Amino acid sequence: MNYYSGILWASDSAIFVNIAHHMINGKLLYRELWEDKQPMVFVVNYLALKFGDGTFNSVRLVERYFAVAAALVFFISALRTFASSWLAAIFTVTFLLIFYDYRTGGIFDMGNLTEEYGSVFMIIGVLFVLEAVRQDNLYYVLVSGIFFSFSVFTKEPFFLSALPWMIYLFIMKVETTSRLQANWKNMMYFAAGAAIPLIIALTYFISTGIFRDWLDVFDHNVVMARERQAAVPLSQMINKRYNAFLSLILYVKTVNIFFTLGVLSIFQRSFLRTNNYIPVVLVSWFTMSFIATNIQGSYGHYYIMMVPAFIMTALCGAAFLVYNLRRIAGQISAVVVVVVLFSVSLLTMDYTVISGSFSKLKYTTSKVAVDAVSEYIKEHTKDSDTIWVPSYNKYIYLQSGRLSPTKYLFLLGDTFLPTKIASTEQKMRSLRDNLTSKPPKFIFLESLTQLTWLQPVGIPEWFYNNYILDSTWYDGDLYINVNSL
Repeated sequence: MNYYSGILWASDSAIFVNIAHHMINGKLLYRELWEDKQPMVFVVNYLALKFGDGTFNSVRLVERYFAVAAALVFFISALRTFASSWLAAIFTVTFLLIFYDYRTGGIFDMGNLTEEYGSVFMIIGVLFVLEAVRQDNLYYVLVSGIFFSFSVFTKEPFFLSALPWMIYLFIMKVETTSRLQANWKNMMYFAAGAAIPLIIALTYFISTGIFRDWLDVFDHNVVMARERQAAVPLSQMINKRYNAFLSLILYVKTVNIFFTLGVLSIFQRSFLRTNNYIPVVLVSWFTMSFIATNIQGSYGHYYIMMVPAFIMTALCGAAFLVYNLRRIAGQISAVVVVVVLFSVSLLTMDYTVISGSFSKLKYTTSKVAVDAVSEYIKEHTKDSDTIWVPSYNKYIYLQSGRLSPTKYLFLLGDTFLPTKIASTEQKMRSLRDNLTSKPPKFIFLESLTQLTWLQPVGIPEWFYNNYILDSTWYDGDLYINVNSL
């Protein structure tokens, strides 16, 4: 991840940190800051800015903490499950290389994504499930519920990914000789853990009066999913998802081979019994993660959700191979053979991919430079001045230290979808009222066409009557309010 450090974020990555910047300055999520994501990603960005240096670099640092946590948790889970430090180490490195995909257009993109944080919460929850069963400890069940809840509060589809582990807890014995009693105790402790983040969130939403606005997020996302599905023919949708799966997940041939072995392992009963039926859970985990990813769309970063289950299933395939080879060569020799096969396969079939990944390790950690447009705005405004940057791949709010006068910091194609709270026109009128009642000193546009679709509520006319070109930059134009001259 360090090789992205000096690069400014785009798209969702920028939206989250800019919203956190506004939250630091007292704005309420959803009510005064519109976004259709669950709150956890904003909490992560908020805490990074609050307790860091207040810049992009503090969020990068938190991402590194998450990366370290992911590596440690994945390694411990692998070691606890299949009892081989060699396999655990190799597949932990493989997990990191694929999760933090270096390629242009790869799943990790610019980082700071809901799927990134949600996946780390998910694998921490998985570790506590494994330990709960291994150590007969109900408090680990409780903690697993907390982390699975964190993942769902980062992105809703993680609920589907969590289902196999919830079922596993329900059918496995913990801390008592009565299986039926243990099952219900597991569920009660898990539900209690999962309820903790929910109770905290509901308390905040209700106390601040934004509970209804939070519910509107669910309504918005249902409408958005329905419109997206209606807009694309089924055959085209399937084709896009298939191609995305091939290019974003199945691009390392060696891992694919071991993943296939992992799937096949569920048909060998002795292997399942030896490993406490975890291979079945891993394959189910991947299946549900696959479904959770594809019900959303085919954006590259969605596929981050699949990676932990995919690599853990591939690790299961390696353990399955060791299990069957050890009858011939013994445990140690079998592990050595599998490690050598895995390494030789990577170097022959996947050399370009692997060498490209490792070549990035030579880059040292760097800090994000201040963008020239942001610096210019900061120099030509007061703290009380506002700006509006509807281009959603901009980071100007945070770097200039200025705020938006409207909850609609960015404009996307689905920003004004009609929901039970308000119609499309009502939402557009709310934007117009915000802009006209407290006109921003500067408006930054990539193109004037960005305002065209706001014609029904007269925003383009208002803009042309009140703003003139101040300066032109490499990625857009900066307009200044004539009344501030």
